[in-house]
Amino acid sequence: MRQNRLGPVPLPKKKEVEKKFARGEMETMFTDDKCVTVWRDNKPVYTASNSYSGVSSERVRRWNRQEREYIDLPIPHSVAKYNKGMGGVDLLDAMVAKYRGRVRRNKWWWPIFNWFVGVTAVNAWRLMRVNQDPDLPYLKFLRGLVMEVLSKHGKKKERTGFPVTVRGRAGDSLRRDAGHHMIVVSKMSRHCQHPRCIGRSKYECSRCNVGLHPACFASYHNL
Repeated sequence: MRQNRLGPVPLPKKKEVEKKFARGEMETMFTDDKCVTVWRDNKPVYTASNSYSGVSSERVRRWNRQEREYIDLPIPHSVAKYNKGMGGVDLLDAMVAKYRGRVRRNKWWWPIFNWFVGVTAVNAWRLMRVNQDPDLPYLKFLRGLVMEVLSKHGKKKERTGFPVTVRGRAGDSLRRDAGHHMIVVSKMSRHCQHPRCIGRSKYECSRCNVGLHPACFASYHNL
């Protein structure tokens, strides 16, 4: 926990701990079933728990710069349990914040919905890494997921008489689903979505709804 969240808990402040506490030294305050502990590691660490106490017989290895060797330091029970279980929530929050949606709304529930979508995407990415591709980058997965959703649920919008569509390749499952993909004349010139083509085409795929040159049509659906 942060030092400014301690409130009236009579534990020494961060600067005082750095001056007076030796590395590995700790101090604990109890009230009812709650325990707040400050422990001096490289920096002061404050923890609060209603399950684990600050007293522990556990020890942890740390590098001592002065003696240039590893030493064993006592560690509070609450810190040891946190270090053992950390990783899941921390990584989830970091990945959700990395590519957070920037669309703002005035509705009170919108941040909750936005967070829910981000958490769902991160969990799906982690499952795919476990079951299919352990080296799949999150950004690549997120882009494919967005294009998959847009290809299935996106709709054309009419603005001043001209059809406007979302640019980008169709999702992998849609492009490779062996459905009725047909090349047809588009209502307007569009960028060819083949990754090795940079021109514009007056043709499109009727199923993927993306611009394609006739010469790029077959290879695009087998990428």
